[in-house]
Amino acid sequence: AEAFAGRGQAPDGDAFLETLLASDRPVALLTPQGQVSWANQAVLDLTGYKRFEELLERLPAFIDQRDSGRLAEAAARMRTEGLDACDLVIDLLDAGDERVDVRVELLAAREGSGELVYIVARLRRIEPGRGMATEEELTDARAQQAELARVLRLNTVGEMAAGLAHEINQPLSAIMSFAHGCE
Repeated sequence: AEAFAGRGQAPDGDAFLETLLASDRPVALLTPQGQVSWANQAVLDLTGYKRFEELLERLPAFIDQRDSGRLAEAAARMRTEGLDACDLVIDLLDAGDERVDVRVELLAAREGSGELVYIVARLRRIEPGRGMATEEELTDARAQQAELARVLRLNTVGEMAAGLAHEINQPLSAIMSFAHGCE
């Protein structure tokens, strides 16, 4: 667990997590509520911080309030809806007070019971004009995320409406059957 830039150890017996955090790719560990609890050295290299504690001290600024809320919302959906993965595009504040656009892939780590234990966040820097994404693509990605959230809400409303219609139809069918039986 020496590869951890943060305090503490990886959850016991989780070799997969230790491998991720020791990788060259920027990886962070989030709580089930979406709070950063560990990050590997590659995250520090990406953002220019020297120590994980320095990043934690600046956490409210490191992830701006809007993106912090989006991370917490994604984590909540992973907990309540059982999602195993989620992608976001967020802004991070590096050690030089510059905003860095980052694509974040969230992966759920669950116990055998299905309970969310932690979330692995794999980060990839997005540099406009360098083949990854342009500013327009970043705007489109955020718009697509908002549209997906809207569609998911509409889907939920549709499922609720179908369930309500079924619950209303059942007693009406029984009444009609009894009425025909009385004839």
